Amino acid sequence: MPSITEAVCPICNGKFVKKEKEQKYCSLECAYRSPERRRNVSLALKGKNKWTEERKREHGNCVKALWQDSGYRERIMKTMSSPDYRQRLSEIHKKIPKPWFKPPPLTEELKTKIKEGQIRYWTKERRKERSLNNPAKRPEIRLKISEELKQFYKNNPEFMKKLANAPQGRKKRSENAKKQWKTKREIMIEALLNASQRPEVKQNRSKSRKEVYRQHPELIEKIIASGRKKPNSLEKWFIDFFQRNKFPIEYIGDGKLILHTPSGWYNPDFRIIGTNKVIEVGSPPWHSEEDFKKRVEALKSIGFECKTFFIKNYSRSAFVKLREQVLSQVSRFIAT
Repeated sequence: MPSITEAVCPICNGKFVKKEKEQKYCSLECAYRSPERRRNVSLALKGKNKWTEERKREHGNCVKALWQDSGYRERIMKTMSSPDYRQRLSEIHKKIPKPWFKPPPLTEELKTKIKEGQIRYWTKERRKERSLNNPAKRPEIRLKISEELKQFYKNNPEFMKKLANAPQGRKKRSENAKKQWKTKREIMIEALLNASQRPEVKQNRSKSRKEVYRQHPELIEKIIASGRKKPNSLEKWFIDFFQRNKFPIEYIGDGKLILHTPSGWYNPDFRIIGTNKVIEVGSPPWHSEEDFKKRVEALKSIGFECKTFFIKNYSRSAFVKLREQVLSQVSRFIAT
């Protein structure tokens, strides 16, 4: 049996020596975790058990003493960062009815009160009261400021001469400031507009995008599916041309085939069925001859042959002239 000064803590089941007769728990942490304290807190939150000022001070001192202990802080941070704690907290929040705060209804009486308050705030008397709060507008402080300025002007007559020529100086300063702002503004606008066209910016952007696409290859399929749901008019003309001449060519420009190369990923427009031969078609301003050359080299590095058709004049008359040229080149490309 423990002696009179010894006791067993009901929370941690540890023995401790009582400092006071009414002491129930071995430490502040155990007292903070006690069911009695939790019950009192819940009743206080519900408004059934109102805390006195003394009770509030005791609670505040207890919490401060607990947070001074580094071990207690670490344990609390671990529990708060655990997924179980977050899940329990989210379940509690879901049970709370929404909206938890309901503003009072906007009745006619409340509207009149709001209007009267606004009128009172903007009246001359109220403005005078606000100006009196500013020490620089008080009459006694104004007198002090004026006396000090007069004394300063007497001791510094050169400053008075500068003030006499102040209007001309102000005009010059304002004109110079306007000129400087115009030049600065133009420089800023040019910098903002041309930032995306700088070679270093383009290079950094392409590097970051390539890294993202390497880590997440599924994004490429999503981008193509969202941006190119249907073939454009040029691709439609080629699809119709290949079908009429019964070429074994399928359209893959809708994301059916994505080729990953060291320089990036490509989605060709057409493919000869059962082979590693692809066809790219394009016209300015969306494509350029240099872009097509880079594509041919990139696809060649992974074992794909690429035939390109770059049409500068994108019109019906151009399609009529291209028929024989496309027919001969495509038939040669299939045969080889």
